[in-house]
Amino acid sequence: MEKAGPTKQRFFVERDLFFQTLTLLLTVLLGGFLLLLLSKTISGYVDSSVLFLMLFVGYFLLIIFFAWSLSTKFIGPFGRLKENMQAISGGDLTVRLSVRQGDDIRIKDFVEEANHMIGSVNQCLEQIKGPCRETEILSERILSKLRNNPDAAGQECVSHLETLRDNVKEITQISERFKTSG
Repeated sequence: MEKAGPTKQRFFVERDLFFQTLTLLLTVLLGGFLLLLLSKTISGYVDSSVLFLMLFVGYFLLIIFFAWSLSTKFIGPFGRLKENMQAISGGDLTVRLSVRQGDDIRIKDFVEEANHMIGSVNQCLEQIKGPCRETEILSERILSKLRNNPDAAGQECVSHLETLRDNVKEITQISERFKTSG
């Protein structure tokens, strides 16, 4: 049997993100080119060590600008999102993901969809809470009746058991909205 080679993965980048990053990179390269042109122009007037220092500082500032732009626009928001998601995974469904005004639009779209998902899960859990509470109360009543008077439990316990059955069905229907591994 012949082994299959490694599969090639394709990663699609949104076109405007690609062009935004490309523009930023081209700006840095153009700045470097302009620095080189400036160094050629003033090379006769300035000592070579000063010229080297000017070029080094210029390139360093361009790289700092490039790194700062990328980190604030694309990478920075993920630190805040990670903190929010840790709180949510800890069980706090009142937390909503948030982004700043200047963050990238794709991150904002992601946050909007994630908040919608968190709201849906929260709503389903709220729907489950009522039947769960009622089931707990009814089961306590049945147990109390059976403990106090096991022979006379009869019709009232049957009624309570039917209500419990209906609550369990309702909880099951709500929980079946979610695809799970089980």
